[in-house]
Amino acid sequence: AEVVDDIRPSLMENMQADEIETLAEDLDAQDIAEILDTVDDKVRSEVMSNLDEDIRQQVSQLNTYEEYEVGDYMDPDTIQIQGNITLQQVQHWLRQDEDLLDDQTQELIVVDSSHQLLGLLSLVDLIKYPQDSLVEQWIDPAITINDRMDIQDAAAVFRSSDIRYAPVVNSFGELVGQLNAEDIMEIIQDDVDSTMKHLAGVSDDEELFAPILRSAKSRSVWLGINLLTALLAASVIGQFEEVLAHVVALAVLMPVVASMGGISGSQTLTVVIRGLAMGQIGGSNRLWLINKELWVGAINGIIWALIMAAITQIWFHDPKISLVIGCAIAINMTAANVAGIGIPLFLKRLDIDPEISASV
Repeated sequence: AEVVDDIRPSLMENMQADEIETLAEDLDAQDIAEILDTVDDKVRSEVMSNLDEDIRQQVSQLNTYEEYEVGDYMDPDTIQIQGNITLQQVQHWLRQDEDLLDDQTQELIVVDSSHQLLGLLSLVDLIKYPQDSLVEQWIDPAITINDRMDIQDAAAVFRSSDIRYAPVVNSFGELVGQLNAEDIMEIIQDDVDSTMKHLAGVSDDEELFAPILRSAKSRSVWLGINLLTALLAASVIGQFEEVLAHVVALAVLMPVVASMGGISGSQTLTVVIRGLAMGQIGGSNRLWLINKELWVGAINGIIWALIMAAITQIWFHDPKISLVIGCAIAINMTAANVAGIGIPLFLKRLDIDPEISASV
């Protein structure tokens, strides 16, 4: 069974090098690297010197990466073939060792003689095409991950592309490993949890069974921010106190205008935050999305403005008030849609988590 990261150091702090060597006998380079991160330098050096040469090189490679980089999470031991051999040779090689492929494998990674990544060969193509043809004739392009990429960005690529694994390459395009979905599943789950908490205005460090005072403190921050924005809105309304005192209908209908704008903005915000989390928003599509939401807000705003203006006219029999309420709803819903996409994108550009805008 796997040991939780927080517990592992306390369990291993008194273990000797020979005990760790015994523990690491049947482990791969990823697991050994994780274990050696929890021991002192003397024990680490002794264990490393007794490792198999290939495993030692892989562990050394993993140790060159920062903890937030893809390389720290990748599996350096990949099943790869060269593009200049025949499909028949590949099949013969695979049949010699039944442990090379697992039940989930659907593709093989293809490289050239200098270890440059060429693409992927599907097992279906391996069987379907003439066996005397070369592998490089049937390779498909691969979604690749750079070994220095932030692991959070890599998780977004996995979510948006719906892939099970991705070849990892260095800045020279050389294959250095592969990143498996299960290796970053915890990160993906943490992102989902964080998104859900921010949408509800709850801090990341709050758990379901957290102490009462801790939960109250974490939620109070967001309640305070919401109070400030509410007071700001109230101060703006206060500037028109005399008008509202004489025209009671405006005071009655004001919550309707605010509610329609709030709902419209929340709808856009939810879609945008999900798109950012899935890695679907980036590059030139930002301007397209802003333009789209501007028109969506304007169309919905006009439709509901006409409906609300008609209701106001039936209710208060005053064309001027009906016109004011209709214009207010149209402008408010349009502005809310633009804010719903503009604010998260702006926060993202500043390297601030855009999900914090969800509950304010």
